[in-house]
Amino acid sequence: MRPLLFSSLLFLAALSACGDTGAPTSAPPPRKEKNDGGSSGAGGDEGQAGGGRAAISNNFPSSTGGRDNPFPGGESGSSGQGGGGSGDGGSGPAGAGGDGGAGGDAGAGGGGGSGGDAGATPGGAGGSGGAGVVCGDGACGPSETCGACPQDCGACPPSCGDGQCNGAETCGACPQDCGTCPPACGDGKCNGEENCAVCPLDCAACPPSCGDGACNNGENCAACPQDCGACPPACGDSKCNGAETCGTCPQDCGVCPPACGDAKCNGAETCATCPGDCGSCCGNGACDSGETCSSCPGDCGACPVPCAHNPCDIGGPLVASCSPCAAKVCAVDNYCCTNQWDYFCLSGPQGVWNSCPELACPKCAHPICQVGVALNPLHCEPCVAQICAQDPFCCGKLPDGTPIPNGTWDSTCVTEVQTICGLPTCGG
Repeated sequence: MRPLLFSSLLFLAALSACGDTGAPTSAPPPRKEKNDGGSSGAGGDEGQAGGGRAAISNNFPSSTGGRDNPFPGGESGSSGQGGGGSGDGGSGPAGAGGDGGAGGDAGAGGGGGSGGDAGATPGGAGGSGGAGVVCGDGACGPSETCGACPQDCGACPPSCGDGQCNGAETCGACPQDCGTCPPACGDGKCNGEENCAVCPLDCAACPPSCGDGACNNGENCAACPQDCGACPPACGDSKCNGAETCGTCPQDCGVCPPACGDAKCNGAETCATCPGDCGSCCGNGACDSGETCSSCPGDCGACPVPCAHNPCDIGGPLVASCSPCAAKVCAVDNYCCTNQWDYFCLSGPQGVWNSCPELACPKCAHPICQVGVALNPLHCEPCVAQICAQDPFCCGKLPDGTPIPNGTWDSTCVTEVQTICGLPTCGG
């Protein structure tokens, strides 16, 4: 029976070492007698968590030393203490050594169970050794962290409060690591070298003042030209500028010196030199500058009567005073100024053509007994006017008075000299 029991123990040890994931073997109920805990196994395989396993058989002799532990230490695994049961003397079996608990450091191999008290039942077998975790073995175990074992788990990522200002941390996001931020415009605090001029966001807008570039708060061009600009020229500002003159603004430009035309007769002005300011000198017997026959006939004489018509044309009588030429003609031939200014007044020995060459009066284009261009009755003898009154074609006009371009004094007009004017036949 002992060989069978020993083989069973070896099989269970092999299952524990291989980490069998199958259904766990149910352990026999532990002995109720007092069991001494077994010491941790040296380098045992990873043990199952939980209480110690009951001794398989009571056929092993009960002694402190006991026989060699049939579960020698395995590879490193999770630690646990093997509880070696020490059974009281009696007929019941001694408690078996407990399996190693999970999650501990590498433990020493479990010792054999202490021998049972004196009795018929031998001591239980020693517990199996628990597997351990070692920092630096290249594997980040369940109980290891980046803080406790960076060799296995790697460096911890930056985090606020780790004493290092790194990653995306800033003084604003993590003052614990990066320190308090220096004053900056826009942080909601008016501190450091900030003021209303450089940082109105934190310090509020500056109150209006001359020199701030804005013309406000009662400022004007006189009180604050820096902001409001220079004042435009104005009479009374003690500056003679813009369009101001001594006449429009004597306050700034001073009193104007006397001048003709300033409506003041002053200085050396007189009625003769400045009648506009000093009035007319009419009545002093001299036709002074500015006086005429119209403005001062007493000094300059009566104005001549205008001529009723041009002295170069036949017409009514002219007044001798109407022109120097009329005066000359009428002085010799008074008929021209009392009855008719006729053809003889033009062509006579003392007529216009001879007495007034300065007028360059036109003459009859040709004799009336000669064919030629249409004649002008104003410049020819009276017969021409008589003929043209009945035959206007001879004077270059239609019956309604409309001028005829290139009109002629033709042979009919020559014949009419006798038939209309009653003069002898031309050439006969």
